[in-house]
Amino acid sequence: RTARARELRGQIKLLSESAGAEAKGDSLAKLRSELDAVSRDNRAAVRGYIDAFGWFPQNLWNWAASWHAAIIVRHADDDPDLQLRVLATMQPLVEQDRVSLKTYALLFDKVAASASLPQRYGNEGRCVRPGVWEPLPLEDPQNIDTLRNDAGLEPLAQYADFEAQSC
Repeated sequence: RTARARELRGQIKLLSESAGAEAKGDSLAKLRSELDAVSRDNRAAVRGYIDAFGWFPQNLWNWAASWHAAIIVRHADDDPDLQLRVLATMQPLVEQDRVSLKTYALLFDKVAASASLPQRYGNEGRCVRPGVWEPLPLEDPQNIDTLRNDAGLEPLAQYADFEAQSC
């Protein structure tokens, strides 16, 4: 169902950019409703797995299972308890090389930004004007590129340029 969620997000984006206001209303509402249902189903599946087995460690699953489950959790803005639970579950697994630091870093920043706390890796930000994206407050701005590199992320300036394309 993750592929369906990705497909729905693409359809919503295309419709938002192309159709007139009247044509968009009902179609966007239907697509968003379906996306919400798919997202709820995905979260329930991830939560069920976690309840039964814990996280998706890379030594038992390939990296993609952990990555896609983390994306589902990361987008669960209406379920901060799930996000915090998964973050706490991942931390010791990262230290044991059973979950990638990159996967953890993306969720860490999401949880920090949602709690209005400084983020560690600079993955959460906002458009400040057309074509310009900037990260939300950082824990350690002087060492941000070292932290990002350690997590397998591109330098912050490169990431900001990428995100700015959506501004």
